[in-house]
Amino acid sequence: MRKAFICPAKYVHGEDEILNLGYFIRTFGQSALVIAHPDDVLRVKDKLNATATKFNVKLVEGGFRGECSRQEAARLKEMAKVNKCDCVIGLGGGKAIDTAKCVAEGEKLIIVPTIAATDAPTSHSAVLYTEDGAFDDYAYFKQSPSVVLIDTAVIARAPVRFLVSGMGDAPGRHRRPAPTLMPVCLAGSAKKRVHRRKPPRRPWRWLPFATRRCWKTAPKPRRRARPRW
Repeated sequence: MRKAFICPAKYVHGEDEILNLGYFIRTFGQSALVIAHPDDVLRVKDKLNATATKFNVKLVEGGFRGECSRQEAARLKEMAKVNKCDCVIGLGGGKAIDTAKCVAEGEKLIIVPTIAATDAPTSHSAVLYTEDGAFDDYAYFKQSPSVVLIDTAVIARAPVRFLVSGMGDAPGRHRRPAPTLMPVCLAGSAKKRVHRRKPPRRPWRWLPFATRRCWKTAPKPRRRARPRW
């Protein structure tokens, strides 16, 4: 049976790892186009400025508009060409990362996710949408991102629902996940963790539990008070 293992060229994670982003930019050149929503850029603005100063690199903000569409990819490609960017950085959630893949076309791409609840960072494919948010097509590239850089401090400060969704999504991708993928029992909330001494004999039984925990952390709609007549 034929098997294949496709993965990024480099994977790095650690606390405040965005401070070393300039080092990886330097492996491609001196400038990079940052594809990210303005809100995500604002969350890590201090770290981006610090790494740009430390490694003497230029960061060009693309101002991602929210949809991974053909028009948005074309606009950002032109921006990268005009500013003579040496590489592309996809920072944020799944749509920003997929847009960065479309702009880079499988070469000189650095991915910096800000939430755990996304499968986009390590894959070599992207999902395209129309400007109205409707599904358009799939895009495939010759290789996965060159660098995947995870700042655990940023991931930990994301909303609890995104963190728990990421924990439940990983084992949910496998029918029978390996025991090593399930070392943590979600108890109470994402901030409370109970470590097991031994992995469970049947780890796939964790899937319903992780799903329920993800659902319980979702914000519940507020009920309107009944008017008093």
